[in-house]
Amino acid sequence: MKALLPVFALTFSSYTAVAALSGLGLLANYYHDCPASHGPHAAYLQSVIRRGLRGDHAAMCSVIMHEGIFSTGDNEGYSEVPKALLRTLGDIRYADFVTTQSAKVRDAALSLLPAHTQDFARTYLRTAKLYHAWITNQRHTSNQTLEPTRLRRAAALPRFDFMKQFSESATLAPASGGSALSR
Repeated sequence: MKALLPVFALTFSSYTAVAALSGLGLLANYYHDCPASHGPHAAYLQSVIRRGLRGDHAAMCSVIMHEGIFSTGDNEGYSEVPKALLRTLGDIRYADFVTTQSAKVRDAALSLLPAHTQDFARTYLRTAKLYHAWITNQRHTSNQTLEPTRLRRAAALPRFDFMKQFSESATLAPASGGSALSR
């Protein structure tokens, strides 16, 4: 057990050193999860991540939306992005970013935050307020889509009648003697 501690410390310190040297900070794992980090777009990817960590809104959008060269493929490195940007930029700058974005970007910027913890609400007051307003809106929207409207009820009735007629004809068919099931 004692041998594992130095290995962990060495691994952690080397990761921290690589992250510090690359200037990618908390998004070093995200960078390494992007397939583009191993190709001709690696330098551009690093540059956009660094700009995002400094608060450049366009760069933050690119990284948060994780599309194209910013995609992590099947890896879940993208889930680190909102938390890393929030921790790096702070509550005020991150909340200002979120309020200026489209609904699609806002969804991505808020959906992966650890807002269920008490520390989150105390540490990131503005972002927590945005998150809670967003989650309330999400619940309202999803409940609204599930409410049976008059049109949905009307559309469901003919299907039910058709199924009822179909099941009645299916039970009558064997009695007529012409069904393959009765032979």
